[in-house]
Amino acid sequence: TEKAVNNQFFARNPNTGMGTIYYNGTQSGTPDTVFLKVYTTGTGSDVLYSTLSQPLVAGAYAFTAPIAAGKATYKVVYGTTTGGVDTPVGSAVTNLVCGDAYIIDGQSNALATDNNAPADTTTDPWIRTYGASGGWGYAISKGSEMQLGLWGWYLAKYLTATYNMPICIINSAVGGTR
Repeated sequence: TEKAVNNQFFARNPNTGMGTIYYNGTQSGTPDTVFLKVYTTGTGSDVLYSTLSQPLVAGAYAFTAPIAAGKATYKVVYGTTTGGVDTPVGSAVTNLVCGDAYIIDGQSNALATDNNAPADTTTDPWIRTYGASGGWGYAISKGSEMQLGLWGWYLAKYLTATYNMPICIINSAVGGTR
């Protein structure tokens, strides 16, 4: 199965300005159809963005839901429809964003965590990263597996401010390596 997870970042296609949420799997039972509803959030109430619906094929479904890049958060709800009644299955997936992704690679100067400075857990809802054990979440400059390093953090802050776009940075730099 392939499903979105809370706090996930989706990279936008530079040709379309859209990202894609993939939602694929199997469903037990015999519903008339299954659905995927996408909402925009963060404005005080959820606003329906799109609804996709399809019958199961041999118990399987495959959704591709496009979302616009930009400073908006999304929520997805998956469920079944029987006799015209929608029934959500599982929990909603929340706090999804779509924007531009970057990778930092190199040695200690690319990691740039300044071992003499204290940890800084300041976050920004538009700056995301992926931690090996923590999954998707808010990036920080220094202090956990979600750290971007100091220059990675300042780069992300600059990019979000300049382009008004969510940013994902994966810092794969390792000090003392070639």
